[in-house]
Amino acid sequence: MVPRLALQKEFPEWLLNMLRGELALDLAWKKRGSGFAAEVTPEGWGGFTQHLAEARKHLTAAWRARPDQSRSAGLMVTVTMAGDTNGNETPRLWFDRATESTVDSASAFINYRRSLLPRWGGSYRAMMDFATQCVKSKRFDTRVPEALTDVLEDIAAEQKDSRAAYRMPGVPALVREMNEGYLAAADTAQHRADRFALLMVDSWLSGDCRTAYEMLEAFGLPMSSAAQHRIEKLSVSWNQLLAEVVLYGGPGGDIARQADALEQAGKPEEALPLWQQWQTLTKPQPWVKTQGAVRLRAAERRRDYANGNWVELPVDGPRDWDRPLGTWELDEKAGLVAVGDGESVAYTAVYPLSTGPHFECRTKFRITGTPVQPNSQDPYIQIHTGFKPWSFYAATTATLAMDMGAKSISAYLSQNSATEPASDTVDLAVDPGGEIELLFRRTDQGLTLTVNGKPVLKNWEETPGDPDFEKGYFALGAQGLQVGTKLTILSTALHRLP
Repeated sequence: MVPRLALQKEFPEWLLNMLRGELALDLAWKKRGSGFAAEVTPEGWGGFTQHLAEARKHLTAAWRARPDQSRSAGLMVTVTMAGDTNGNETPRLWFDRATESTVDSASAFINYRRSLLPRWGGSYRAMMDFATQCVKSKRFDTRVPEALTDVLEDIAAEQKDSRAAYRMPGVPALVREMNEGYLAAADTAQHRADRFALLMVDSWLSGDCRTAYEMLEAFGLPMSSAAQHRIEKLSVSWNQLLAEVVLYGGPGGDIARQADALEQAGKPEEALPLWQQWQTLTKPQPWVKTQGAVRLRAAERRRDYANGNWVELPVDGPRDWDRPLGTWELDEKAGLVAVGDGESVAYTAVYPLSTGPHFECRTKFRITGTPVQPNSQDPYIQIHTGFKPWSFYAATTATLAMDMGAKSISAYLSQNSATEPASDTVDLAVDPGGEIELLFRRTDQGLTLTVNGKPVLKNWEETPGDPDFEKGYFALGAQGLQVGTKLTILSTALHRLP
């Protein structure tokens, strides 16, 4: 450890004050905790106030000594946001002080955006006013205008819907102005390619599929790393994005919307000819034809499902399922495979079909690979209904999961994420890698589940769920997969019940 006196000789006093202030700020939040104000203890408030005052003392001293170093002023945005003010000081005052020396000071922008969140007394309107100022600055030689993207991501996280923020009044035009400004200022071919790709993503998010289609047609696939990063940060599904751009942005966009409207109205039989017509109007690019074929197959299955037939969902088509979570691969001889990658917590494959409130599902699968490690979570499979791939979180009306133990299978059902699960266990002689069949039913009488013909849960009484959840898609998922463990979906079929 370097002696304290040596540190003081080695570093200038303004820098030491900034470091002391940052440390005091961290201690203040540790004392307070991350919960709501009503949850903070008197001791927590006392420590918070004490350390906040200490942070103010050191950070203001650092700023006065070196106002050309923006970080101290950027951290003071958080101090004033937390309530430690001196006279007329506000977060905006310290933001302006920070950006006087560094126009795109990262700490100032991050902390000031946080101060504008509703939870800190701000509002979405205030956030958008700030984002508009940043775009109108026309400082496209910096990240200042791109604060609009950061603000929209903040709002999307609050609303748990990545697209709602981009479709607020005035936002689509502002997003386009930002992207076109950066495009005009691009000084390399890579920067231009990145901005065209981001314009495609942002146009889709804003509901402008026509512009998104033009960008995709001009520059094709694959997407740039910048656009892929944007998609990942918003938890947006790439397959969902590509499908909607192709379907609605091209020559047959109006027909696709009519077909969608008919399906939403419960008329899949009338929608099917429109999907067939849509294919005759599309251009010959492979990515267009592939998406069209996927949508047509899904429309045929939705029609058959509505007519009360058993519908086999394809496990041999990699593009038929949307895969927003985890690592999935296709085994053409077996089926759709979730692969334990050591990083993903959850694995979810979504199919564009809504089950409605009453249905039964028959799924065959197997789990193979690395044995379950001691004290680790057993791998299990899940069935979701009401999954919304364009949202931050999956909403489920009914979830079943199965822990794969050494000699038995335990199962539980939950109506939605707020419901306490019912659980049961059945002893099954399942060889490692052996085939397992689930039959899951949901009716007005309750939820039932059998595993390899043995009842596990029967007539479990469910609690009312959010009706909107039933408008989402069907999904299969997995959790607890160790590295190398594979969950293979061999087959899955759905049947609508009266």
